[in-house]
Amino acid sequence: MLALDLTGTTVAKANPGSTVTNARQRAFNSFEPPHVTIYLKMQKWRLSLRSGEFLDAGAKWSLIDERVRKQIVGNWKKLIV
Repeated sequence: MLALDLTGTTVAKANPGSTVTNARQRAFNSFEPPHVTIYLKMQKWRLSLRSGEFLDAGAKWSLIDERVRKQIVGNWKKLIV
């Protein structure tokens, strides 16, 4: 099973405009840059939405299914908005 987590997106959609949601997003984003988290079983890779580089040491595209990379790269402009 594969899942993508767009940092802050899930929280914002759950309750848009909520003070708690906005505060949580600001607090979360102040510690980590905006990124996409790619999950595969017990592994995860965080990809920076600013630089396009992995935030985790040792992470590289060769460890991730090519179909996932194509989806991320193909939707990059939507992800960075």
